[in-house]
Amino acid sequence: MRDAPDPDEEDFRNDPLVRIAATIMDPLHGKLVPPSPLTPLQLIELAARQRRDTVRRRLKWLGAPLAVAALVVVVLVTAADFFAGQRPAPIAASPADSPAPSPAAPPAPLPLP
Repeated sequence: MRDAPDPDEEDFRNDPLVRIAATIMDPLHGKLVPPSPLTPLQLIELAARQRRDTVRRRLKWLGAPLAVAALVVVVLVTAADFFAGQRPAPIAASPADSPAPSPAAPPAPLPLP
């Protein structure tokens, strides 16, 4: 949304001397513009081609960093899996050394005050 123009700026733009100065300083003032050698259909096709090329160029610039990031993630995940398999297994006590597990008794209820 565009802000409302400043009243001072509007006065400046509508000032007759400013308009005369802008007209005098315009390099193309009073010169005829030659007709375009292209038809309107050719201009539309040219604009569409330029838009497609811009989209392709942006996708190319965006695609390369995304591909590198994906490659880094794959390498890190693969390395983590590889090194996870290299860790020594925790030493477990032999079954003869550990006491037999007893069934857990339910906790005794607390007395009410």
